[in-house]
Amino acid sequence: MNLNMNHSIRKHYSKAITTGFALLLLGLQACVTEEVYLYKDLQESFAVRFSSYNSGIPTRTNSSDNSWVAGDSIGIYMLLEPDNDIANSTADNRLYYATTLDDGQITFVAGEGHQIFYPSTAGAVNFIAYYPYKPTGKRQGDIQNYEYPVDVSKQHNLASIDILYGTSDLPQTASTSPINLQFRHLLTKIIVHISPEAGVVLHNMKAIINGMPTKAQLHLNSGNLTVVDDKKAFDIFGAGRPPAGSTPNDTIFEAIVIPHTVNNSINPSNETIQFFTSEQKQYTWSLPDMELAPRSLYIFKLTFEADAPAAGPLTRSPRIITEMSRQAWTD
Repeated sequence: MNLNMNHSIRKHYSKAITTGFALLLLGLQACVTEEVYLYKDLQESFAVRFSSYNSGIPTRTNSSDNSWVAGDSIGIYMLLEPDNDIANSTADNRLYYATTLDDGQITFVAGEGHQIFYPSTAGAVNFIAYYPYKPTGKRQGDIQNYEYPVDVSKQHNLASIDILYGTSDLPQTASTSPINLQFRHLLTKIIVHISPEAGVVLHNMKAIINGMPTKAQLHLNSGNLTVVDDKKAFDIFGAGRPPAGSTPNDTIFEAIVIPHTVNNSINPSNETIQFFTSEQKQYTWSLPDMELAPRSLYIFKLTFEADAPAAGPLTRSPRIITEMSRQAWTD
């Protein structure tokens, strides 16, 4: 009888220990889960959110409009106040994508592993952003020493060379409100509006720019450009839509170029645009001496004469500009 009683007591204690251990594990799991959620909540609360309210700034030129497109990539740096030196950035060249395009507001989300968090210590920060994104590295075309290489020699996709630069409005402290990034164009846009006289066919016409610089370095800390002396010919392309207020036979070409000073007074052939028609006729136009300023849009209107005097084999000079205008490039 004593043996049975001892066995019963041991069995009872064994159940109690097992049950207690199970409850302890459940309690620990609950604590761990709670801490994980708490850590995640803390992370979310200190994650920086970005948007851009000035959606009129384009990242492309196409047949319909100029606008951000979901998936457009930007790079962002977080700078500590009051130093604001990009070399001491606490978040270096993080990749973000445009995602929400509602009511004129663009929201940017971080690429995998690129989320920016406010610093754990109290203090204000500033942000620098640019478009389109390039990685930091040692390969040709990468960002090196906080300098962004600009190359406009390939004009077939203007969105890929439309360099935008933006900053936060004011120094920021930890907040759940999104940071508004104010972007602006850094380069120069040219529109050439061509009107043909009777007998000139512009269909399938091609155009080449000669003598302009094609490269520059963007200093990300300041947003300033340094022109690289790399002048060469490059193709430009039609806009694919008739210009406003034009006749059905008119056409336009668009290009994004490096800001610089045109000086053709000594040698008029320094900077030219050559046009080649489908009838194997060539028209060459020398740009006037002028400043092609950054963040500016220039519109040149040319008229092509059917029997313009030849300036060389298959070379004709279009009747000179009927109108030239400059305006801030803000759309």
